[in-house]
Amino acid sequence: MRPARSVWRSLLLCALPVAAAAVPAALLVEADSAWYLSLQKPAFNPPPWAYSAAWSLVYLCAAAALYPLLRGGIWPGAGTVAALAAAGALNVVWTGVFFRLHAIGAAAAVLALLLLALISALCGLWRAQRASFALLLPHLLWGLFAFVLNWAFLLQNPA
Repeated sequence: MRPARSVWRSLLLCALPVAAAAVPAALLVEADSAWYLSLQKPAFNPPPWAYSAAWSLVYLCAAAALYPLLRGGIWPGAGTVAALAAAGALNVVWTGVFFRLHAIGAAAAVLALLLLALISALCGLWRAQRASFALLLPHLLWGLFAFVLNWAFLLQNPA
C-alpha cells in the first residue's frame, strides 16, 4: 500500500498539466465580446453555461486519465505523451485564434489538428491503459462537437 502523501502528490502531478492548458484557455475566452455577440450562431449553439460545464468535465476527465498512468507506473510511449501535450496546447491555441484573432477558419484548422492529436493519444492509450482511454473520450467527443460548431460559425459568418 502506498502512503497517502504519494496519492496526493500523484493527484497534484495529474492536475498541473491540465491546469497549464485550462487556465490560459479560460483567460483567452471572450464570450461577452462585441465580436462574439455579433456572430450569427447555429441553432444548436449551446447556452453559455453549457460551455463551462462541458470544459469542466473535459478537464476533470483529462486529469483523471493521467492518474492511472502515474500511479500504475505505465508509460504509454513518447508519441502518446507528445500527443497529449499537443492536445493541451492546441486547446489554448484554438481559444486564442477564435476569440482573440477572430479567425474562425484558422480556428477550425486548429481544431482539426487537436482532433488528430487526441485520436493519436487515444490509440496509444488503448494499448497502454484502457481506463485512461475511456476518460479521454469526453475530450474527443467535445472536440468533435466543437469542430462542427466552429464550422457552422464559419459558414454563417463568412469573412
